[in-house]
Amino acid sequence: MARKTSRAKTFVELAAEPTWSETPASRTGKYASRPGGVNPAGEFFDPDGVKLELQVEDASTDQAQQAVDAGAAVVIERCGCGGGLRSCTPRWLSQKDVEALRGGPPPTFTGRYDAPTWLEVWAGSGRAVVFAHGDVSWGDALD
Repeated sequence: MARKTSRAKTFVELAAEPTWSETPASRTGKYASRPGGVNPAGEFFDPDGVKLELQVEDASTDQAQQAVDAGAAVVIERCGCGGGLRSCTPRWLSQKDVEALRGGPPPTFTGRYDAPTWLEVWAGSGRAVVFAHGDVSWGDALD
């Protein structure tokens, strides 16, 4: 009796298969969505669970202010860990606090606690986010 051999998939068949990011595995374990925070894989999510993409890794204070003036949200983490440690939960400023920052002076790096300090600009689903890490002072909202 002749045995059937399995044939290799065609390019069209391979292209029609879901990519890894489209499978359930991409949303579990270290890749699970962490609304408002950073998952163990280093992915950052807004409070609604939308995955954000890094736009500016080491933003200047002027770039951060311009983003906020243009409508960006603001999130902070004071320890300078990047927001990914299990004990660190980034804090999202209220709309009222962000509105108070618009049109004002840009943030400053204080060096108050000697924490690693930097600014990033992220975006996802048409929304920009300024992520302030470490010793950042910004108006009355971050003092």
